[in-house]
Amino acid sequence: MGIRPETPGRALRIGTAVHELLHLIKTGHDINGELPGLDGYDLSDLEMAAVSAMVRGWVWRWETDPVEVLHSEHTYRVKLTNPVSSYPMRDWRAAGQIDGIVNWQGKCVVMEHKTCGEDISPAAHYWERLRMDLQCSNYHTAALELGYPVEGVLYDVIRKPVMTQRQVPLLDSDGLKVVLDGEGNRVLKSDGTPRQTPDKSQGWELQSREETPQEWHDRVLSDIYDRPDYYYQRRLVPRLHSDLVEAAHDNVGWVEMIKHLRNKNSWPRNTSACTDFGGCPYQYICANGIDVTQEVPDGFVFVDDLHPELRD
Repeated sequence: MGIRPETPGRALRIGTAVHELLHLIKTGHDINGELPGLDGYDLSDLEMAAVSAMVRGWVWRWETDPVEVLHSEHTYRVKLTNPVSSYPMRDWRAAGQIDGIVNWQGKCVVMEHKTCGEDISPAAHYWERLRMDLQCSNYHTAALELGYPVEGVLYDVIRKPVMTQRQVPLLDSDGLKVVLDGEGNRVLKSDGTPRQTPDKSQGWELQSREETPQEWHDRVLSDIYDRPDYYYQRRLVPRLHSDLVEAAHDNVGWVEMIKHLRNKNSWPRNTSACTDFGGCPYQYICANGIDVTQEVPDGFVFVDDLHPELRD
């Protein structure tokens, strides 16, 4: 219906910004200095720090496992084939944007970047669904239609940092922590030296400040260097011909369902999606029965371009 939030959610802002930077890296830009290309993403200073740490860590993590980029952010429109008749479906096509088509370890593969907040270790459940993931199959088929002899999808996953900003003790000119009593006086030990630890029972408080985004960035990056496999994983997702045929049947099923719902002008609700991926931004509209055809609610805007990712 063309109704979108004025400001995308935090997860979407960070994920989109990371994708933009990875695209710039794959097309030859150097990010050793200031991060380019992030204007217009409405990132807070802390979100910018998160994006910077994730991308700089990614470059470091995979510098010994490089890819040769053939295409980055490749938009496609290809025929949608009915596997029963083997003919293209009338009035329907498959369209999307592939993060990359690359040569990797001697193979031509589709490259798919993901950011997530869940466990991505090799034994995690995260990987199980990829055996039948429709997006992987559709990207693989599209790349073949475009003439690339791909052998699978290189799933390249970045786990978002979950560290929160912490309090940093304030130090005096001698580099000592500052502990004050309830009246704001410096607490001293019996030998006259400044006390270094607080005591709530006495009302003695350690003076501190919030960690700056740059300090938080550096701490996250240090954690990335200590345990890179926690934050970064790659796995080749293969696709057999039988997998692509099953995906084609799935696509036909989606087309038939959409046609049926359009004819009936009936759109069953999926309330389990209200809380998926951090929560649906439209939940308030649906739950309160707001008619968006009459007025765009506060916090939302109307857009003409429903699929900006398909711009040529």
